[in-house]
Amino acid sequence: MFHLSSFSSLSLPEAGSNPRMLIHQEVSMNKSYHSFHIPVMGTGYSIDTPIRVAHYGISSVISIVDDLLIERIRKHYCEKFNFPYHPIMRFEPDGRAKRISAYLDVVSKIVQQKIEEIKKQPFFEQNE
Repeated sequence: MFHLSSFSSLSLPEAGSNPRMLIHQEVSMNKSYHSFHIPVMGTGYSIDTPIRVAHYGISSVISIVDDLLIERIRKHYCEKFNFPYHPIMRFEPDGRAKRISAYLDVVSKIVQQKIEEIKKQPFFEQNE
């Protein structure tokens, strides 16, 4: 979140330029060291992107449109990382919110685990 005061240092855009791009550049200069982003490319492509790249310090997004797919992916990663898995049924009260929250919790645990593994590695060129 940013405040209106964030715009005070912006100059007026030149003719033909995109003012949103100027705002994005100004705000992102203060918040991130990345010069790229990983876009949402559809449900199946970006559902586990943070698990793949977050431990390298790369920001990304998760598509949470299909909560039933999220539940299947959560089961997959719980089995892969030996986390306990308790299914959240399709018609369970508030099931969508529970499935999405449970998946985000699993993603967080995996990313933290991967970060800790990287921290434990000796500092050599062939290590991550």
